Amino acid sequence: MRLDLLWSLGQVRTLDHFDELETWLQSRLHPDGYYYPPIQQTFVGWPLETAEPVPNTQRGALLHQVPPTHELVLREYPSKDQSVRESIAGFVIHCLGFITGRRCQFADWWIDGRLPGRPETDAEPLFQREVSVCLDAAVDTWKLAGDRERRVLTNALFMHNRSPSYEWSWERFIVEYQVFDAFYRISSQLYAVTAPTHGERFEALADRFGLFFDRPRIGRIVALRNELFHEALWVGTTPTSGGGEEGFYAPLWLRHINQRLGLAVLGFTGPYIESNWTTLIRGFLDLDQLKK
Repeated sequence: MRLDLLWSLGQVRTLDHFDELETWLQSRLHPDGYYYPPIQQTFVGWPLETAEPVPNTQRGALLHQVPPTHELVLREYPSKDQSVRESIAGFVIHCLGFITGRRCQFADWWIDGRLPGRPETDAEPLFQREVSVCLDAAVDTWKLAGDRERRVLTNALFMHNRSPSYEWSWERFIVEYQVFDAFYRISSQLYAVTAPTHGERFEALADRFGLFFDRPRIGRIVALRNELFHEALWVGTTPTSGGGEEGFYAPLWLRHINQRLGLAVLGFTGPYIESNWTTLIRGFLDLDQLKK
């Protein structure tokens, strides 16, 4: 998506060749809406022009790269003993991905797995003015956290953005539960939210941030988590069996919870955060609905 914005710590600029890159990506999208890793093969010999392919070595690339689309300019840098990419820049990029429903990272880093070709969020895309306001407020919250909590928050956003790249429902469920636990940890540090059990964590966070709370569905999410983590069961069967209707909806519910909880942890309130995460109807997120 095109994104050109100014905010308190810097600028995001869409690169001049964006239209070419968009055409390049769209021409390679699978009918299911994902961009898959290219096929790689092993070759032997020198010089490279005369190298011979090794039989039976074709496979989807474990790691791959896509062309860059945007430039990030920062006016604030971390201390000398910190990498800018491991601190403020990393948080900004993964936060932009979280806000816009995209998977983002630095251009020269490698990507594993497939990439969604569409926004993976149940909220309508934000206008650029809203993105700028959200980013400023999110960075303010990030600065309040300690070093470890900053890393936890950044990784939670990263894993949430990465979750759609997993193809099995139980894999997406595991990742989203990791994200939920990370958001709970940040909430306990920044907002003094405490709860002794997993089920009570959902209720405590709902009470603190005004999240919609559906006790029967939360009970099933916790039960599915316990079975999967402790008994290797997914909806009572083998994980790769799919899990039926409940196996389809549970990761989606948890993802929608995390989309709302993540905004709440970053310091926002509003109708979208309070909205029903069980529906497949897309919500609408605008500046008037986000109150810092």
